[in-house]
Amino acid sequence: MTSKDCFPLAWLLAACLATAPGLAGARNCSKGKPCGNGCIAQNKQCRIDNHQHSTGSPTVRWTHDPGVLRRTRLKLPRVYRVVSESATAWQAPSSSVKTARYRQGQSVFVYETDGDWARVSNMSPAEWLERKHLQLK
Repeated sequence: MTSKDCFPLAWLLAACLATAPGLAGARNCSKGKPCGNGCIAQNKQCRIDNHQHSTGSPTVRWTHDPGVLRRTRLKLPRVYRVVSESATAWQAPSSSVKTARYRQGQSVFVYETDGDWARVSNMSPAEWLERKHLQLK
């Protein structure tokens, strides 16, 4: 077989590889393997679909592997101002354990509400204020 005979075969092989599904848009990763718009290590599992939606960004494939952290929608805390002259924070709604004291004019973040109570601490111990002492800033 001469080089002249190999040319059509090479052209056919190149055309097949270019139109093969999944290979046309694949990245050329020198180390690792393609994943989404980048490359990852060979021993890692890609959790991003290879197809692009109309937005042009890859979608995340949700897995049931407990070792994988899931993306969640974070609900940002709202800023409130203490309007009472003095407000006592409690460990839990209707608790008898005091955790802190807030003065009038202090700003606090409200992370969640439970009836007439608002959790103003994201740390331990939790701090809950009665909502009557707060006003949205």
